Amino acid sequence: MSRPTVSVGIPIAGIIVGMAIMILGVLQGGINPTLLVGTLVMMAAIGYLARDVIILEAETEPDGSH
Repeated sequence: MSRPTVSVGIPIAGIIVGMAIMILGVLQGGINPTLLVGTLVMMAAIGYLARDVIILEAETEPDGSH
């Protein structure tokens, strides 16, 4: 797999896993450790996704031709 695919795919998988954990926490009722862990996993995955997108954009230099 190419580097852009991995650097975007892994954080998206983290978002999906975090969302699944959050849903389990919501089903348990109230604010509980499971809900908090799911929230932290999703927030970390979103942060990594944003970082990787910024890095990929910086690596892609505009060619200057119009």
